[in-house]
Amino acid sequence: MNPVLIRTLLIGVFILFLHQGIRAQTQSTPVEIENADVLTIENSDSGSVRILTGNVQFRQDTLTLRCDSARHYPEYNFLQAFSNVIIQITDTTQLRGNYLAYDGNLRIAEMYHQVKLKDGNTLLETEKLTYYRDNGIALYPLPGKLTDADNVLTSLSGTYHTQDNIVYFKREVKLVNPEFRLETDTLGYLTTTRTAMFVAPTVIYMDNDTLNTTLGEYFTQQRKALLYNRSSIRDSDYYLTADTLWYSEKTGLGEAIGNVFLCKRDSTLNLTGDCAQIDRLQNTTLVYEDPVVVQKIEKDTLHLFAHQFKALQDTVANKSWLCAWPHVKIFMKDLQGVCDSLVYQVEDSLLTLNQAPVLWSSENQITGDTIRIWLKNKEMDSLRIYASCFVISQADSAGYNQVKGRQMYGKFKDNALHKLKVNGNAESIYFSKNEEKNTYDGVNKSLSNEILIYFEEQKPKKISFLSKPEGSFIPYYEVYENPPLLEDFNWQPERRPVLIK
Repeated sequence: MNPVLIRTLLIGVFILFLHQGIRAQTQSTPVEIENADVLTIENSDSGSVRILTGNVQFRQDTLTLRCDSARHYPEYNFLQAFSNVIIQITDTTQLRGNYLAYDGNLRIAEMYHQVKLKDGNTLLETEKLTYYRDNGIALYPLPGKLTDADNVLTSLSGTYHTQDNIVYFKREVKLVNPEFRLETDTLGYLTTTRTAMFVAPTVIYMDNDTLNTTLGEYFTQQRKALLYNRSSIRDSDYYLTADTLWYSEKTGLGEAIGNVFLCKRDSTLNLTGDCAQIDRLQNTTLVYEDPVVVQKIEKDTLHLFAHQFKALQDTVANKSWLCAWPHVKIFMKDLQGVCDSLVYQVEDSLLTLNQAPVLWSSENQITGDTIRIWLKNKEMDSLRIYASCFVISQADSAGYNQVKGRQMYGKFKDNALHKLKVNGNAESIYFSKNEEKNTYDGVNKSLSNEILIYFEEQKPKKISFLSKPEGSFIPYYEVYENPPLLEDFNWQPERRPVLIK
């Protein structure tokens, strides 16, 4: 006898004897023969067996069963069906396979070999499936594949609740769609809405984005994700994570809520906040609710504060920007600043401060219409000030050293201001000090087209006039009660940021 047939018969006999003990306790509608080309009966001490071949058909209440051949055990309300087995469970639910062991009392069908469960527009395929008629649950312990109009799902095992239209997939779960791919270890799938639900580490691969989560839902028809538990989204340049994340692949729009963290690949720049809005079509991310930017630079850390930040990206030019507004604050150990609008060109390491910007470098206050700061090799390199430029430092209690002009260009050394060149109507007021006596001699007041100032320990050390100056020296006793001030002088120490950890 064929080994496969022997094994199949043994499985049926085992199931038969397994259910004999509860036969007397559980009774159901008898399984009735409706058709067979040939019927023979074998009698034994354990009961009779009806052997049917050719166009075999059974019925139990609303269920109909067809196969090529069968063995029917009427005393136990049990049957075995062989080859081309078809069970019509409901009008829309059909179970197919090549071997069936059916217990009519328990109303349990165990189907083997090329098993197909068709439920509406959903098809489940596996090699072994147990179907419980009373609750419409189908279990499959072997690898299976579920297919519908949009998706193909595979797993090593699963449970199909046909009455609730939900399938639970276990182990090595994959959901494949022409637009995306999902991988996880445990997944629930609503067949009516084609919604995937996950409670285990899950990765969703899209054209340009990858989502990671451990808890959430993915609406496959709308291609929308609702994720919890510190989920994340990443592309080739940026990574974003938050407590809750909503994202639509179709529109490219999304929202992140709670402990938002955004960072750029291959960069030390990090942006945090409590809320974010994502727009993948425009390549922007808006972060608000207590947002902070932190970037490690050599021997220091750059902190940026504002009401909101927007990260922008030009994928064609491979450029990215970070915009901040309003109430912007900058803090580093050696440099602080405020303004109402800031743009950070990330690849060029360029900070542009607009709308009433003020910088403080140690004792020096720097103002202008626009201020630009360049970083190089993770250090501050240079700055340029455009229009209405003004530098002020306090000369102890004597007064204020001051320089103003149309434009200024400065260089940093070890993150400290090293020199500053003033161009165009350069005016200066500097107090002359006798270092030996530690007293002030007077005030140098000058006007020149260009002035070059050198700093040492963040204090003006040397002033050079690059064009012939007009100037005067005023003795200190004439000015100590009323120190001179240049026009538009505005000393603003109260605005200087202080980092509070």
